[in-house]
Amino acid sequence: MHWAALNFTALFLELWMGKMKRDPKDTLVWSWVFLVDEVFKAHGQSIVDALSYLPGSFERPPRDPHKKLNSGYKAWEFLTWIWGMAPALFYGIMPEDFYVHFCKAAAAVRILHQQEATVDDLLLAFKLMNEVCEDFEELYIDGMTSRLHFARHAIHIALHFVRDASRHGMGAYVSQWVTERAIGMYSALVRQPSNPYRNLSAQATLETQLNALYSRVPDLNPYPLEATIRSKTAVALEDQYVLLHPRQRTASELPREQRAALKAFAESKGLTIHDSWGGRVQRQGRLLLPNGQIARCAWRERTRPLYKLRISRNVKITTGERTVAFGEALFYFQQKIGGRDFTLAMLHMYGSPDTNIMKKTSGAYYACDQLPILESGSLRVVEYSTVQSVVAMIPHRGRFYLVEKITLGAGSLIDRVEDMPDEPDEVD
Repeated sequence: MHWAALNFTALFLELWMGKMKRDPKDTLVWSWVFLVDEVFKAHGQSIVDALSYLPGSFERPPRDPHKKLNSGYKAWEFLTWIWGMAPALFYGIMPEDFYVHFCKAAAAVRILHQQEATVDDLLLAFKLMNEVCEDFEELYIDGMTSRLHFARHAIHIALHFVRDASRHGMGAYVSQWVTERAIGMYSALVRQPSNPYRNLSAQATLETQLNALYSRVPDLNPYPLEATIRSKTAVALEDQYVLLHPRQRTASELPREQRAALKAFAESKGLTIHDSWGGRVQRQGRLLLPNGQIARCAWRERTRPLYKLRISRNVKITTGERTVAFGEALFYFQQKIGGRDFTLAMLHMYGSPDTNIMKKTSGAYYACDQLPILESGSLRVVEYSTVQSVVAMIPHRGRFYLVEKITLGAGSLIDRVEDMPDEPDEVD
């Protein structure tokens, strides 16, 4: 239940920090020990510096591990730090062989903690985790009986998670958060003390049937996500998306580059923007996604200082059946084009990832640049339904690295909307 967040993580941290119990006969240099002294201190500061770039929907952000690792460091903090951020932050710092090995583990853990996965995804996770287990013995244990205690249950069970995903479900559904929540919820539903286990089975069966029904026919759900929104300017869209306040009180003119991006979108749909359009749109500040995340935008977030932000304007969009891209949402708006009504997002796109780094890290380190604003294709207008999730794009060494919320690979885990701070319905 706590495998990736605590047990698997603790195994690696104790090795990297040189805290693993050492046999007196083991006199060789432990070349994998690197997370110590000034290196660990600098790494901890890089975690602190990234705080404002982690969206609020990422639950509890990691604190400085150099200072707080032994002060009640939470499972969510470990999950985001080690499996989300560390592949980028350890690049060039961790010894090469051990870094490549760790990135394989990170890539597999991310797949296993998704809510949905294709057969190809699971086969890749199995391949990576198999290599992780085999290479762990070669790199760390090195055939020495004095290091047998390195081979903890956490490394052995890794392969079982991949094999059992088709039987027990993905890691997002068997993690401690879901399990503990389910225990509390079903315990509260028991209403027959004389025969509690039979009553519990009946309640669980009914809940499963209702969840299956709501998944197939969302309109039957008496508590849809959009029902939690209380705003006169909120616009309920299809597929459980909701366009949220604040809304610009009056339409304002778009810069030339943004007008060109909107015209390019219209042309891609075989439509033409009417000549009477004056290049003005009424901006909207936020978009509620079906997974409960709220995508914000630069138009509103840039009115506040960075230290007061948890930036939530970077989004993942679908560009094809199995292809995705990432962009910074500048604002959302509704526009009539060729007699059709569209709900759109204006995005400032990020470029393609460094292929060499992606290959070396098994896809765990996604390093990219944000395209110059005047470069062709840097601004893109997309329909709201292409926005899949809110992600973190964290500046590092002159580029950005991607962090997606672990357990949010696809779909929605629970019908809960991210907390929304109070904002006026309309602004100038």
